[in-house]
Amino acid sequence: MGKHAVVVGINYKGSGNGELKGCTNDAETMTRILLEKGYNVATLSDGHSKWYKPTYEIIMLALEDLISNKKAGDNLVFYFSGHGTQENDGGRDERDGLDECIVSSDWRAISDNTLRDTFERVPDGVSCTAIMDCCHSGTLFDGQHRLIHGDKNLDRSSSSARLRPEVSAPLKKPATTNTRFIPLSQVEEQYNKLHGHRDTMARSADTCVARSMALPQRRKGRRADTTLLLSACEEGEKCLDVAPHDGTAPFGLFTKALEVAYRQRRSARYDELVWEVRRMLRVAGFSQNPCLEGTRAMASVAFLQ
Repeated sequence: MGKHAVVVGINYKGSGNGELKGCTNDAETMTRILLEKGYNVATLSDGHSKWYKPTYEIIMLALEDLISNKKAGDNLVFYFSGHGTQENDGGRDERDGLDECIVSSDWRAISDNTLRDTFERVPDGVSCTAIMDCCHSGTLFDGQHRLIHGDKNLDRSSSSARLRPEVSAPLKKPATTNTRFIPLSQVEEQYNKLHGHRDTMARSADTCVARSMALPQRRKGRRADTTLLLSACEEGEKCLDVAPHDGTAPFGLFTKALEVAYRQRRSARYDELVWEVRRMLRVAGFSQNPCLEGTRAMASVAFLQ
C-alpha cells in the first residue's frame, strides 16, 4: 500500500491586498502531519526556496504524478491553502451558476471541474482525500454526497468533550484576520501585472495546460464520488487567514482547528474530526462552516490512515 500526498501553500507575496500570511505555514503543518502518518509528500510553496513554486503548471504536473501508476489500496491526499474564487460556469452544471476555483501562484484559476476530472481518473480501490483551506471550498470536487454542511450552530452530533487548553489556545488569541477570497477580476489583474499582457489563461488555464500534458484518459460519464473532501467553508462562504497579535506564526483558521482536533484525537475518523472542528469554531465565535463531502464509507475511516 502506497501513501502519497501533494501539499500546496501560497501566500502570493508582493501582491498587495491579495497577499496572505498563513498559507505557507499551513503547508508546513500539513507536511509534518502527513510525514508522521507515513506519507511520501511533495510540498509546493512560494514561501521557501527549498520547495517548488506552486505555479499552475507545476500544481497540475504534481497532481498528474500523484494519480499516475497507482493501484488499489493506495492512499492519495491533496492539500491546498491559498485563495479561492468563483467564475461563471456558462450554464453547464452548477446549481448557483458558478464554478469554484483555487488560484495558483502565477494567478491562474484551477476549476472544480478540473479537480474533479483529474481525480476521477484514479483506478478503483484507490483512496483519495482533499483538504482545502480556501474560500468557496465547499463543493470543490463536485461530489454527489454532502455529509456534513450547513450552519454549525444547528449541529447535534458534535463531541461534548472539553478541549485541552494547551491545544486550543491558538484559536483564542487576539488576532488580525483576512479572508482567503479574491474576486476573479483581481485574479485577472494580478495575472496581467505578472505576465505583462491580457490572456484568457487568467480566467481559466485549465484547457490550455491540460492539452500539453499526458494525463490519463477521463472515463466517460460521472463516477460515484472518488474523493473525500474536507473543506474550510461552504461553497458560498469565505474562510479566514489569521495573524495572531503576539507575533506567533500566522495560520489558516480551518487548518489550525484541524491540527488541534487531530492532536487531541489522533485515532479519530474523518467525520469525527470535522464535527469537532465545527464545534471548536462555533465555541470560538467564528462564522465559517467547515464541510465534509464524499461517501459514508470514506468518512468512516481514520484520518490519514
